[in-house]
Amino acid sequence: MSKNDNVLTVRLSPDMLLKLDELIGFYEEEADRIGMRPPGKKEIVEDAIRDLYYKKINETRDGDVVDRINSIVEDRVNVSMNNLHRKIDELLYLTIKNDYGNKLIYRSPSIIPPPPKISDAIEIIVDERSGWNDALDEFMLKRMKKRKKEE
Repeated sequence: MSKNDNVLTVRLSPDMLLKLDELIGFYEEEADRIGMRPPGKKEIVEDAIRDLYYKKINETRDGDVVDRINSIVEDRVNVSMNNLHRKIDELLYLTIKNDYGNKLIYRSPSIIPPPPKISDAIEIIVDERSGWNDALDEFMLKRMKKRKKEE
C-alpha cells in the first residue's frame, strides 16, 4: 500500500465548507475553554462518516451487522470517554485553581490584608473584580497546556 492510498480529495460546495468552518469554530471554542487541542478537519470528517455509516447500518440487515455495530459502539464509547476525560480535566483545572486561590488568600495576610469587618469581606467577595483571578487563570492555562504537551 502506498502512502497516498489513504488520501481522499473531494470538492465541497460553499455551503458545506461554511458548515465545516462553523464546526471547526465550535470545537476551537470548546478546546480553548478547557485548554485542549481541537480536532482538525480530518477528525471532523471521520466523525461525520462514522455517523453516516451508523445510520446506514441501521437500515440494512446483512450478516455482519453485529460486528459493524460492535465496532461503531466501541468508537462511540471511545468518543464518550474522551468527552468525559475533557470534563474531568476541566474540573481538575477549576479545583487546582481554587486551591491556589485559597492558599493565596489564607496564607498571605501581608499581601492581601483581611478587611476589618466581615460585611466588608462579603462585599469584596461578591462585587469586586479581581486581578488575582485573572492571574490564576493565566497561570493555570499555561500549566495545563504544558502538561498536555508533555503527554
